[in-house]
Amino acid sequence: MHTLAILVQLAVALSVFYVWIFRFDTITSDFERFGYPLVFRNAVGVVKLVIATLLIVGFWSPTVVPGATLGMAALMVGAQWSHWRVANPMAKRVPSAILLVGCVLILMDARGLFG
Repeated sequence: MHTLAILVQLAVALSVFYVWIFRFDTITSDFERFGYPLVFRNAVGVVKLVIATLLIVGFWSPTVVPGATLGMAALMVGAQWSHWRVANPMAKRVPSAILLVGCVLILMDARGLFG
C-alpha cells in the first residue's frame, strides 16, 4: 500500500502543477464563476504550488508529507465547496474530489494506518 500512496502523492503534486501552470485559463474562468477576486485566485495558486512542491520534497523528507497533505486536502474541500456553491455540474467537481480522496490515502499511509 505504501507504494500506491507514493504514486498518489506524485500524481497529486503533478496534477496541481499541470492545472495551475498549463490550464491556468480554466482556473481563471472557474474563479470568475465563483466570484472570487484575482488576489484570492493568485494566493490559492501560490499556496497550491508550494504545497505541491512540499509533496515532492516529501520523497526525501517524509516529515513534511502529513502537513502538506492536510493543507492540500483543505484546499480540495474548499474547491468542492466552491463548485457546490455555484451549482457546477459533477464533471467540474470530480477532479478536486479525486485529489481529496488521494490526500486522504496519502495521509492514512503517512500515519501508518495501512500497517
